[in-house]
Amino acid sequence: MKYSNEDKKQIGKRIKSIRTSLGLTMSQFGDRVADAPQSIVSRWESGKSVPSAERLKIISKLGHTSSDWILYGYEESIDSIKELISLSKKSSETDGANSLFDSLVTAIKNSSESKEEIELISAIMLDIFVIQAQFQKLKKGELSPEDYSSIQMDQFESINNSISGLMDFYTHLPKSK
Repeated sequence: MKYSNEDKKQIGKRIKSIRTSLGLTMSQFGDRVADAPQSIVSRWESGKSVPSAERLKIISKLGHTSSDWILYGYEESIDSIKELISLSKKSSETDGANSLFDSLVTAIKNSSESKEEIELISAIMLDIFVIQAQFQKLKKGELSPEDYSSIQMDQFESINNSISGLMDFYTHLPKSK
C-alpha cells in the first residue's frame, strides 16, 4: 500500500512514541524488531519509509497496540467489528440478514485489513444494522410499512454503493502469482 508523505510522518511519530515509551534507543528497538538496523528505524521514525507487515506486527506487540493504530491512528480492529456482527446476528430474526452477516464475517476474516476495505465493509454492516432496527420497529407497530419500505430502499441503495466501492477496491488489488 502506498502512503502519502504526511501519512508516513504520522506513522513515524507513532513508532517513535512506542520506542520512547519503552525507553529504548533506535538500535535497541531495531534489535527487537526482526534485527532492523538503526538506520531503518530512523527512516521509519522520520517518515521516509514504513515497516513491512511482519515488522509492523512486532512493533504493535511491543507497543501493546494494534497495527491499525500505528498505520491510521485509530484502534478500530477487525475483532471489534466481528464482535459487533456476532451480537447483532444473535438478535437478528431474518434469514436474509443472517446470510449477509455470514458473508461479511467471511470477508472480514479474509480481509487484508486495509483502511479502505474496513471502511467499506463497516458501511455495509451499518446499513444492515439500520434495516434490522427498522424491521424490529415495523414488527412492534412503531413504523408503518410505507416508512419501512422507504427506509429500506435508501439503505439498500447505500449498501449497493458500498458493495460497488468494495468491488472496485478488489479489482485494483495487485494480482497474486
